[in-house]
Amino acid sequence: DAVSAVNQRAEAEGITFVKSQQMNLDDCLGHLADSHFDLIVSSYAIYYAQDAVALLKGLRSLLKDQGVVFACGPGRGTNKEMQNIVNRFVQSAIKPIDDFLGPNDIQDIAATFSQFKVSRLENQIVFDSADAVLSWWQNHNSFDHSVAAQVEEFVRAYFLDGNTFKLTKNVLGVRFDV
Repeated sequence: DAVSAVNQRAEAEGITFVKSQQMNLDDCLGHLADSHFDLIVSSYAIYYAQDAVALLKGLRSLLKDQGVVFACGPGRGTNKEMQNIVNRFVQSAIKPIDDFLGPNDIQDIAATFSQFKVSRLENQIVFDSADAVLSWWQNHNSFDHSVAAQVEEFVRAYFLDGNTFKLTKNVLGVRFDV
């Protein structure tokens, strides 16, 4: 529906340089082979590709002169506060989240481009109630039903003193320039 809505709006407004397409991420290089872009942005998506490094390297072929690819996704230490709580109660600790692209991956991709820049952003989300924290956690991949009651008890006790809970979302962004 969203793809159709973008195309309909562009047509209604006479915007000819906008075209929305639905496709599998791993097939985009083939589908877009005849296209050339000034800017390609992936926000929390490209790491779902079967081979994100190969895809990022391949995107170079779709860029115009002076084109840019920017990709961002989870950075090292994301959600560490919630992981620390859950790890109090689980048998095997949840592994910390690492960067969606490692340094060697970035160097490998950068060899295809003229330059690159790595940026990091620490973004804190503030929760003002136990219910808000628990709702977030129940919808996150770190949720573990086997310790849900213990985590809930801990989080509810934490808020009894009028505290807020801060969850850090670390973002790794990498810009690759032609």
